[in-house]
Amino acid sequence: MRLPASTRPSRLAWLAVLVGAGVSASILPPPGRSCRLVVPAVTAARTAAANALKRGDYPAAIRQLDHGLRTIGDRYIDQDAMDDSAMKLVFAQDEQRKGRLQRAAVIKQRVLAARAAMCGIG
Repeated sequence: MRLPASTRPSRLAWLAVLVGAGVSASILPPPGRSCRLVVPAVTAARTAAANALKRGDYPAAIRQLDHGLRTIGDRYIDQDAMDDSAMKLVFAQDEQRKGRLQRAAVIKQRVLAARAAMCGIG
């Protein structure tokens, strides 16, 4: 679904919503740059997180996923598309805070995979 530019929330508005909901500022993306610059780092973070999940090392998986999310930043954003992944990160942060690390890691893994796909990173 595409929204007219005049009705799209600004980056600052989303930032206010996310910080107000308790999302760590370290997960919020920096302003955009090219996707191709981060392919190796994001791919490595996804691989390391998947391996950590297989071992059941959820804190390590979360560290890798958070690194991947920070690395990809907002490069994946299509200004004409609606993206609800930030709200999923709010849920993942809440699960993490409650000690449900496996659930938090799986949610973050899905968000990173979705953002990577939007950025063209397989």
